[in-house]
Amino acid sequence: MSGNKSVAIIGAGISGLAAARHFLHDGWDVVLFDRSDGPNIGGVWPQAYDFVRLQNSSHHYHFADFPFPDKVDFNPTKAQLVDYFTAFARHYDISRRIRFLSEVVDIEARDGSVPGWKLTIINKASTYREEYDFIVNAQGYFSIPKMPVVQGQDLFSGEIVHSSKILHTTAFKPNSKIVVVGTGKTALDFCVAAAGKDATVHQVVLTAHWTIPQYLLGFVHFNNAFFTRINTVMMPSWFHLPFEAKLHRGQRVVSRQEDANWDPILNCAPLVAVFWRMVQFLIAFSSGWRSDDALYPKHSILKDMRNSISVLPTEYNEMVRKNRIQVHSAATISRVSEKEVYLSDGSVISNVDLIVMATGYDSSRNCLVPKDKVHLVEEDGIYLYKHVVHPDLPNMCFATAHSIMLLATVDMSLHLATSWLRGEAYLPSREQQLAEIDRVRAWKRVNFGSEPHRALSVLTRFQQYLDEICVELGVNPLRKVARLGWWNPYAWIKEFLGWYVVEDYEFYAIRKEIATAHGKRQMGCNSPVPVEE
Repeated sequence: MSGNKSVAIIGAGISGLAAARHFLHDGWDVVLFDRSDGPNIGGVWPQAYDFVRLQNSSHHYHFADFPFPDKVDFNPTKAQLVDYFTAFARHYDISRRIRFLSEVVDIEARDGSVPGWKLTIINKASTYREEYDFIVNAQGYFSIPKMPVVQGQDLFSGEIVHSSKILHTTAFKPNSKIVVVGTGKTALDFCVAAAGKDATVHQVVLTAHWTIPQYLLGFVHFNNAFFTRINTVMMPSWFHLPFEAKLHRGQRVVSRQEDANWDPILNCAPLVAVFWRMVQFLIAFSSGWRSDDALYPKHSILKDMRNSISVLPTEYNEMVRKNRIQVHSAATISRVSEKEVYLSDGSVISNVDLIVMATGYDSSRNCLVPKDKVHLVEEDGIYLYKHVVHPDLPNMCFATAHSIMLLATVDMSLHLATSWLRGEAYLPSREQQLAEIDRVRAWKRVNFGSEPHRALSVLTRFQQYLDEICVELGVNPLRKVARLGWWNPYAWIKEFLGWYVVEDYEFYAIRKEIATAHGKRQMGCNSPVPVEE
């Protein structure tokens, strides 16, 4: 690849850093645009609240060939993660290529027959334009707060803030009364932190969702369930390896997400349905839930196995049982007055000092495409071929395959994109790409709930997605067998019972397998390439 090819990476978070590493390795001139003020690196992590911890383990949240430089906690802190990503950017000479306080606000095709893009960038008070041969869209999901408007909020004497505005536990005053709206990880963390500061905490929950306890049955860490292939094979998905597909034979469409009583388990093959019913029971038992508890979800767990599922803070259930956190389930805030919060179930919370809206982010506004292509962005996001490219957006890829094994899924999607660019992997025709996009869209809309980033999310289907990309690249998807040898019985034990971790997708090992596969199939391939020449 010629050294004068240029790539603009929109976003300098984790996916942007991964993209920079891949393109720099291939000799591209790289510039990253990030609207944060820097200088700390790591996407949402530098802006996160100080008491946040990674909910999955350090084994699954680092780059495969760049281990944490120092010993870190099993669930790393914010400071540890920011230090890690800063060290990564420095090690691969990425830091100096990041333009902070620079937001790309418009993209349009270059004039004439020259392939590439013109970008409009706002930096502080100035606006300027630059041209690039290729674009990587690495915009995250968690930068534009979703802030509900509450009737009577101008009358409220306390504060109403989005969770993104609270960075320290000092916001939670002893003996104050705090209302937290939401049920995701941030809401759970804030409830525990506020209760730990001796505040009275009320959590308003519209729908109780399934959460994962740190330990199943009190002693089995959840990683043993979520990151071992013997369990991930049971995850319904748009892609399955042949031996997995046999387990899912008989999968059907009985229930759709627009139905009032939608239950994805009803769509499962019989054996898979039994497995997920058992998982539900195991989680409910391990969490100490009773069927009449406010926190006990009224829907199946697969309904929550879509884009986000939270790991329960260790102290949360005990605080609920001791009434240090009071949960108002199936309720919303109807209105507020000077000191009162009125809920939709008729109850009133009096003498409230602080309302925290842990209501997530508007990811629908985080998908920048040219103005003449905005029709590609649907209400649930932009659907892409292999979650990476769209045939109507040449010279552009997306590094947004969000999952609980984020760094591996994004890394593999970038291996696919850069392999296309090097000519070591090949795209099918436009019609075939669109047909595959339609197939995945249809599957997701039956099996995932409605949400603004459903199109790009692979979350709990991370293993199937990694397998899919491996197959597309001609790489062995059974990574432990690939490393230890198919003839080794221990390899097969590790393959199905061992944790899948990011080291299973080590950068140079994958590159070597891609090159080997390309050498074996040079003849009789479809024509490349996601670049117009």
